[in-house]
Amino acid sequence: MVMKGKKGLIVGIANNKSIAYGIAKACKEQGAELAFTYLNEQLEKRVRPIAEEFGCDKVYELDINNPAHLEALTASLEKDFGKIDFVVHSVAYAPKEALSGK
Repeated sequence: MVMKGKKGLIVGIANNKSIAYGIAKACKEQGAELAFTYLNEQLEKRVRPIAEEFGCDKVYELDINNPAHLEALTASLEKDFGKIDFVVHSVAYAPKEALSGK
């Protein structure tokens, strides 16, 4: 188990079809302990069940454009999780019309 004893933060997971989900699954299968973030209440409803699937109770709100969220996340991770070894950054945004392929 290559990730045994490693702690990682998964940022930007949206659902069980997202790239971040696949990375989180592989890390967990290799022994990593994970924490997750969500952007807002709507995404929290999706992220919490995914975190539970991975046996994780460390789930934090994070809007990367909000300095207060970044400071709170840093403090919470240090208190709840200690040192982290890796971060998976999978935050992206595109307007719906940009994804139409036209």
